[in-house]
Amino acid sequence: YRLRWDVPFIPGKLETTAYLNGKKIGEDEVKTAGKPERLSVSHQIYTDSINSNQLAFIKIEARDSKGNFCPLANNELKIKVSGKAKLVGIGNGNPQSYHNFKGDQVALFNGMALLIVEFSELSNIHIKSKTIKDSIYKLSL
Repeated sequence: YRLRWDVPFIPGKLETTAYLNGKKIGEDEVKTAGKPERLSVSHQIYTDSINSNQLAFIKIEARDSKGNFCPLANNELKIKVSGKAKLVGIGNGNPQSYHNFKGDQVALFNGMALLIVEFSELSNIHIKSKTIKDSIYKLSL
């Protein structure tokens, strides 16, 4: 199911609480983000069952100076992988994007991008942007 409502925009914080049969089952909050200033990087590792390769799915998110997620960020990123690793896929989820999924550049879409890296030992992922502080992400098994 999907719920939608229109709320007039006022900078600040929007808090939500979910209830089921009168019992609180969840809550969340969203804060108005400032200008994107840094990148938040996280990953999950999977083993390819056919050839036993390690694949890291690396999620990149734009964050402001206070650590708030920047959902409108569309900054261009250039990716360089070093060590025993290979960039095998890159994307941002934008259905209208024509970027090369095997390239080394991607624009954030809704503040996010995804890299797929095949690696066998400690490797570095260098993420550069003209408008956001560069990041070096260490990837290990």
